[in-house]
Amino acid sequence: MFGGWTAALLTKAALSLSAPGQSVTSLTIHYMKRVPPGGALRVETRCLRRGRALSHWRCELVDDNHGSVAVAAHVILGQRVKTECYQDQAMPKTSGPEALPSTELSFPCFKIIETRFESGEKWFSGGSTGSLIWAKFSSHAPLDAPRLAFLSDISPPRSFYVMAKPRPTPTIMMTLNIFATEAEFTESSRQFVLCEMCGTRMEESNSGAVGRIWSRQGKLLATTEQLQWTPPS
Repeated sequence: MFGGWTAALLTKAALSLSAPGQSVTSLTIHYMKRVPPGGALRVETRCLRRGRALSHWRCELVDDNHGSVAVAAHVILGQRVKTECYQDQAMPKTSGPEALPSTELSFPCFKIIETRFESGEKWFSGGSTGSLIWAKFSSHAPLDAPRLAFLSDISPPRSFYVMAKPRPTPTIMMTLNIFATEAEFTESSRQFVLCEMCGTRMEESNSGAVGRIWSRQGKLLATTEQLQWTPPS
């Protein structure tokens, strides 16, 4: 199972136990072993600290076939209150999803979304590590924090852009910070959002990336930082 599916699952697990009025603020997830499709899995969630405004949760995905933790996440939930605001980043200029052909991504998990590459669709070409992908869920379910977690990992590993051919490149860490308001979730539901990703550095098996998810209206919905393990073939 790919990392975005796992992140969405653990985000939903923490939300199911949250206090009224709290939403996901941040998720840091560590991938320790492969999560096999169709395997027997168990989610264990416990509260580490519950304050008046913030609560911290430990969520683990356990592989019951081996009795070991496959994925562990620290999820921060918080109450949203009105404060000062800023957005120093601007959404990249694009031609928009309507002008682009639909793209078929290979993983079965991606059947639930429609994707269109604005840039970065050519891998193993030695080019730039940046990519822009428009994505929209096929169902009429509203956009929410678990679905943003899913979308945060739909971009290919940055190492694919510099490799000559594919080889195993597992994600070992991902952080997702969510800024979207309830109004912006509603506004972006059943709409394309723009998933921006760019590599930071690849050296001695470590491959890093940072990303942003934008609404059609140019609002920054979420940011992500990822680390992949890319050993030589």
